[in-house]
Amino acid sequence: MSFKKVLAAVSASALLVFTLGVMAGCNSGPSDEEVIRQSLIEELDQIKNMDDEFMNEMATDMDVDELSTYGIDGVEFMKTYLDGFDYKIDDITVDGDKATAKVTLTCKSFTAYNQAVQNAATALASNPDALPTTEEELNQLLGQTVMDALAGVEVAETDQINITYTKNGNTWTPSAASEQEITTAMLTN
Repeated sequence: MSFKKVLAAVSASALLVFTLGVMAGCNSGPSDEEVIRQSLIEELDQIKNMDDEFMNEMATDMDVDELSTYGIDGVEFMKTYLDGFDYKIDDITVDGDKATAKVTLTCKSFTAYNQAVQNAATALASNPDALPTTEEELNQLLGQTVMDALAGVEVAETDQINITYTKNGNTWTPSAASEQEITTAMLTN
């Protein structure tokens, strides 16, 4: 399974959570900025705190069958990838019925993950006599190698992303382009 496919599932799930967590504003209540900030906090904290329900949804969105071939549990893969995830809401600007939240994510570096897996594969290939002889044992070794490589990747800040919102009545909703912003940030980190 492609790691890009996994990250796309992560960001699609995050956006789905954002969309389902529609934010309603009220004139006598908190400001639009406060409503957007609180919604972002609630949604991003599900990722940061590795909420079990959210992690299960993420694993369900992935093609877990491909990961299980290598002895990798989809939920554990997501938890390992998201270990160290954090975020900063840098700024929220509201202009009429449009708003932009500037957010910086902290997550595992995709580039570092690719390099770690490549280094681990090179190390395995350099000693073919030490490789298991059965396909099942080899798949288990490859799965463990991927998980070890992923666990060893350091987190890094992404470039700042913009999550744009539109207000319809008293409800703020993120744009469909926000999913792409999240995916791009995670893949270029």
